[in-house]
Amino acid sequence: MSTDDVARAGDAGDWLATAVVVLAYFAYMLLVAFAPAVLRSPVVAGSGISVGLVSGAAIAAFTITLACIYTHRRNKRDAAVP
Repeated sequence: MSTDDVARAGDAGDWLATAVVVLAYFAYMLLVAFAPAVLRSPVVAGSGISVGLVSGAAIAAFTITLACIYTHRRNKRDAAVP
């Protein structure tokens, strides 16, 4: 397996992960722009934690998780190259 084969093998998954992260951030920004009241509302009535805080943390965790998965997959592919 050559370096070019390894690079091509990862392209589709890499672009898919990139598209998913970009769409998640874009959706969040649309929510911030057009429905800020939704983000200001509390998760539970009387709680000081808002939907915006939880959704922002969820997007950050999602992005970090995808980065870890990408790194793990890429390291496995790179280890296969002599």
